[in-house]
Amino acid sequence: MQLIKVTLDGCKFLGGGYKSKVINLFLKIVQEHAATKLICPLQANFNYTLSEWNLDENLIPAFIPDCDITAPIEVFIKRRKFLSLLFFAKIYRVD
Repeated sequence: MQLIKVTLDGCKFLGGGYKSKVINLFLKIVQEHAATKLICPLQANFNYTLSEWNLDENLIPAFIPDCDITAPIEVFIKRRKFLSLLFFAKIYRVD
């Protein structure tokens, strides 16, 4: 099952310009754990780091079923692939 497939403009994303709750949740998580505020344009020759990142399970909507998630993330600059990430997660309820 595909939950979401989207192409984003990075500066619009960092500026909170999308209405999607899933996208804004991801932005909130990234901004809370980034070592510095992420704004456009990104600073050249600077190491952007997420530290001590753990997903707050209270942010996951109750309607999301138990599932495994694989999320490929690709970043392009001027149509050239700059970064590829593969994010794995498992959602399950603990009683």
